[in-house]
Amino acid sequence: MAVKKQSSFINMDEVDDQTIKNITKGAALTDKKPSKAGRKKKAEADKAGEMMAVYFTTEQKETVQGYCEKIGIPFSNLVKQMLAQNNII
Repeated sequence: MAVKKQSSFINMDEVDDQTIKNITKGAALTDKKPSKAGRKKKAEADKAGEMMAVYFTTEQKETVQGYCEKIGIPFSNLVKQMLAQNNII
């Protein structure tokens, strides 16, 4: 006895209007669980959420910006690295 393979295609004559509306609205996708792929979220204690301002003269600002561009890191990372090297943070 041969087993008949089911077709994965939907016969549109057999589908009612409500099913079509649900599929086009994405209702069939709402039952799926969210993907757990990707980067894990940081703990609140590890997030840098506080801002501090530093005021420079125009000459100082241009010097610091040029240095940051030369070494290829943002200013905030430079400050954090320097503070860590001096055991301040």
